[in-house]
Order: sequence, then structure tokens, then C-alpha cells
Amino acid sequence: MCNKLPCRRLISDQDLLEYQQKTEQNVGILLPIDYLKRGQVYGHQDSTGQMVGGFILITHFPFRAIDSIPQAVTNIDFNKMIEINGLWFRPKDKTKSATSLFWIQLLSLLILTMFGNQKFHLCYAYTLKKIKLQKIYGIMKPKIIYRGPVKPLPGNTGGQDESIEMVSLIQLLSFPYKLLYLWKAAFLEKKTKWAHYLTISKGRS
Repeated sequence: MCNKLPCRRLISDQDLLEYQQKTEQNVGILLPIDYLKRGQVYGHQDSTGQMVGGFILITHFPFRAIDSIPQAVTNIDFNKMIEINGLWFRPKDKTKSATSLFWIQLLSLLILTMFGNQKFHLCYAYTLKKIKLQKIYGIMKPKIIYRGPVKPLPGNTGGQDESIEMVSLIQLLSFPYKLLYLWKAAFLEKKTKWAHYLTISKGRS
């Protein structure tokens, strides 16, 4: 199953450039190459070898998410934190199995990186326009560091409203179980609605 969507570390300048370009196409942010070289960049490929997703982990401060906040943040220890950025996933066939595998690989690498670097918190940012993403992240009950317009950074003009959040390693470990519960609940809700629709249809015939 993993061979259908392998995840690999991107190190060469050519791979980083491809990731940079596709991240801009899918997320709208042109992450600087020097920023990518500071972190651990991962790319996901489909069966044809095309890059269909990826993300970057920054294990040491400074973090772009924090740098984009207009005012100084002084009540958080960033030395015990890592950042995830440039997250996107756009396969041609976005099946549930492919999506699940992507998140499993992402979470596995994320947790291993946090354990390996003795980091206990994760920070991330996303535009508030992405309501579905906000619901998914909300499952972990994150601490909101900042919400509102962000400063411009290299590759990002700024001005848009974003949510910058953090979660603990424990919250992250519980995420797959909570996400699975949410998917099951959504499936049962659709199943119940469909059964109700069939019952009404039979009553009319």
C-alpha cells in the first residue's frame, strides 16, 4: 500500500525547487529556498513518480508562522517546538485510502521528528478561509497563538487573516483516533440520511 504513495526526504536543489514551485501552485506561497534548506522537506509521489503532496518540518526557531504575527509573542518557549509548513496534497485521484495514507505518513514522520529532537509542541498556520481545515485541526483542541491579519514575509504578501496555533505532542498522538471517530460519525450520518430518503421514497410509491 505504501508503495502506491511513497514519501521521501527531498534534499537536492532540483527536488527542493520542484517542491517550491508546486507548493506555490497549490498553497499560493513561494517558500524561499534557504528556508527549505533549514528544514526537513518531504514529498509524496504517485505511482508514476509525480509529486502529489508534501510538507516541511522546521525543528529550530525562528518559525515563519511566528514571524508573521504583527506583535511580539513572549509567553511561549519556542525551543521546545517545531513548525510544519507548506502542507499540500493534490493527487489526480483523491481517494479515501490515498488521503488516509498521506495523513498516516505525515503524522508518523512528525511524531518521530518530535521525539528525535526532544520537542513537545507543534505550531502551524492556515488561512481562515479554509473552513474544513479549521474543523480538522480543531479536533485537537489547539491553543490559538494569534488570529488576524499577518505581516508580509518573503514569498507571501501578507494581509490575509490567518490562525496560528500550537498543539502538544500528547494532543497530536490522540489526533488519529479523534479523526477516525469524526469520519465514522460523518459516514453514519450520511448512511442515516440515505436510509431516511429510501423510506420516504418507498412511502410515496
